[in-house]
Amino acid sequence: MVNEGPICPPVGPVTTGRSPLLAALTAPYTGYEEPIGGVICATTSCSRSSLRRPESGVHSMAGTIRCHRAYTFAAATAGAVGSCGCVATASRRVWGTPAIIASLDPTPAPIRVERAAPARLPVLAGILGRAFADEPLIQWPLGGGATVETITTILKLLYAGPAELGMLWEGGDGEGVAVWIVPGETALLTASDQAAASEYEPLMPDRGARYHALWEWVGSFIPDDAWYLDALAVDPARQRTGVGGALVRHGLDLAAAQGAAAFLETSIAANVPYYERFGFTVVDQGDVPGGGPHVWFMRREP
Repeated sequence: MVNEGPICPPVGPVTTGRSPLLAALTAPYTGYEEPIGGVICATTSCSRSSLRRPESGVHSMAGTIRCHRAYTFAAATAGAVGSCGCVATASRRVWGTPAIIASLDPTPAPIRVERAAPARLPVLAGILGRAFADEPLIQWPLGGGATVETITTILKLLYAGPAELGMLWEGGDGEGVAVWIVPGETALLTASDQAAASEYEPLMPDRGARYHALWEWVGSFIPDDAWYLDALAVDPARQRTGVGGALVRHGLDLAAAQGAAAFLETSIAANVPYYERFGFTVVDQGDVPGGGPHVWFMRREP
């Protein structure tokens, strides 16, 4: 996103969702659409000449009309008008002129979440590898600088067991994946991990010594009375479209059906406020022993 030029003043928050563009390939674009994230407003210089069509294939479920001169704001109310004349809609975090607003379907399209069959593991491992390429909890035990290909191979080995046990959930059509562990069943995850050790340890610089120490430490924080979100990943090309939120809410619904809490850990500071939006709160935090990353442990009560 290019940051240059004057900023249009926003007002208050808008709701989020995911809606397709109508007539996206036939009508000229006259605004900017952002599926989710910070509210976007075009600048006073926005015009048809500064806009471009979305890339091929992107527009089908969450097409973006990207203004080359756009700015991210913390919030803006539906119907608010920036000094450039751009208007915010309530169906998505969208700024656009009246012409583009009229071309949007205001009804959010639901994101399908279903239990992933084991045969889907190669696709889902690819999502995990691409999404976790910069994840400290992944890179640190691998010595840093591990490639997407190496991470994908290791995660495919690690999650083969959980996939057979029905612990993987797929969001959309190969857009995201979540690994939700039923309360008291983290031992199954550990057993699966140990069963695959002979295959993934040779791919690690110290044959897994740092990896095992890290997850033994993390495991000491995981409670037995909560649904555990072991992993949440959305393909980078589909992030900020609501897929991750759908996967989180699905697991929370499973937990709510049992009157159970939910638990997770993250080593990315920006994820803390993201999960707080779903009702999680930080209950503990600390640095992985031996110079590892900082980790936040979060819990959501039923």
